[in-house]
Amino acid sequence: MRHLLKAAIAVLATLSAAEAAEPKRYLALSAGGFTLSGESITYPTGFETAEAEIATSAGSAFFAAYGAPKRKNVWVEGEIGVFHARWNSNGGNQVFAFCDTTFDCENRRIGTTALMGNLIVSGNTRRVVRPYGGIGMGLMVSATDDVNSDIAFGFGWQAKGGIDWRVGDKMRLGAQYRYLGAPEAELYQGFTFEADGQALLLSLARDL
Repeated sequence: MRHLLKAAIAVLATLSAAEAAEPKRYLALSAGGFTLSGESITYPTGFETAEAEIATSAGSAFFAAYGAPKRKNVWVEGEIGVFHARWNSNGGNQVFAFCDTTFDCENRRIGTTALMGNLIVSGNTRRVVRPYGGIGMGLMVSATDDVNSDIAFGFGWQAKGGIDWRVGDKMRLGAQYRYLGAPEAELYQGFTFEADGQALLLSLARDL
């Protein structure tokens, strides 16, 4: 068992030390699960409901990015993304009394479209295994699936980090985590809910 462990460590060390050509630019796609992090509804008067009255369910997220080098191991990205999940009041707060039907206040889909610029710092891009992290900000548009609710435009931000593995001269596979800060989405007639959330994603990148 000890010999197998030593062999595995040696293989990982060899992979980490192996190098490929320095990429000039890249295209990256990321997709996975997304959950809302908001815990309260904001009333038109500014009052916020208690945390326990809100329930959310997992949704999905997708991002596409184009990156170019800024300096060694520092990259700038232009990125577009969409992410959504569902919110449910459970009939447990006063917003329910203002809704015409149960449908207006329960099982609402909250989605955001984002156009962002990112700054990424990474490990040696020539290595087989590469960690990275970064921050970004840009325009975000949040809305629910209720056609009578207003669309929220505003600036949003994100922080992301992950690790990827080179699987050829130009391809990389990886996993990443993101926290996304988005504008509040209107649920119903001035009642809003934070569209912030977290995403766990798989990524595929191609060096250009």
